[in-house]
Amino acid sequence: MPPWQVGRCWCSPLNFVVVLAVWSYLGGSAHAQVAHLDPLPWYVPTDTSFSRCLDVSFDRFQDSGTHWLGNRVGLTGVMRAGQRGFFYVRAYLLSFHSNDLPVLQRWPDIAGEEAGENWPGENRSVGFASPELGLLGPLRLPLLGASWIGLATGLPVGKNELYPFSSASMPLRVALRKELPLLRFLRMDLVAGGLLHLDTAKETLNETAFPNGIWFGVSVVWSLAPRRWLSLTLLDEQRESRRSTQVSLAWWIPLRFGHSFALGLSQHVAGLADRPFQTQFTLIWRLQSPAQGEMATPAP
Repeated sequence: MPPWQVGRCWCSPLNFVVVLAVWSYLGGSAHAQVAHLDPLPWYVPTDTSFSRCLDVSFDRFQDSGTHWLGNRVGLTGVMRAGQRGFFYVRAYLLSFHSNDLPVLQRWPDIAGEEAGENWPGENRSVGFASPELGLLGPLRLPLLGASWIGLATGLPVGKNELYPFSSASMPLRVALRKELPLLRFLRMDLVAGGLLHLDTAKETLNETAFPNGIWFGVSVVWSLAPRRWLSLTLLDEQRESRRSTQVSLAWWIPLRFGHSFALGLSQHVAGLADRPFQTQFTLIWRLQSPAQGEMATPAP
């Protein structure tokens, strides 16, 4: 690559990183907890071999400090929007065990007017998590050039008893993602986003439980094929005065007839007093229909 092309390639990413740093510096200072929100499914645009797909997932959340435990089964449906964009909807059935540490004992400042002293009154809550609707699509911006935008909203139909893994709140998120090619099979992804978290109408939790925030992430992705890649991600979130930093590893493996399987591991490495969990294990089985004009071929 000629030197002038190298300089032009790195100019936009540098501006992108500067924006992230300024945005992080301008974070607020109120008190709040870091409720769990799943990252936007940026892994979807990296696979152009399907017109629609269904992801069947299982997640296990655990924490050796609080002894909290969560098990979750989910469905994520994805459909193409235009030539490169995607609509998605995801929903989960969740079981949350707080054991001997109730949520309001750990975070008493989030109690709402209708929360009794022992709310929710049991150490195990089961229910459907708040569904999420989203859109991922290409976008070209000044300085950044070709990028991706992600929009997501959670529906306020969950259970507050599942907090901090879900609730009846309504999180609204927007994010930008920039891909940077490094080597032939290696690239770096930069992501920045903002969160407007509308609190729940149910008075068992107050607005302190639902802070607004910002986040940014860096991923290194090693990709040999549309359905075979390995990624390492560092994600840093600021929810007003609370901060959370996670390191995640994901491995996607192609299966026969165009389907895929994924293994994921996520670990909180900062913000330990505010984290909803310490470790997350994820399994995903993707069932997909090939894109128009393409044949689903068995994996070798």
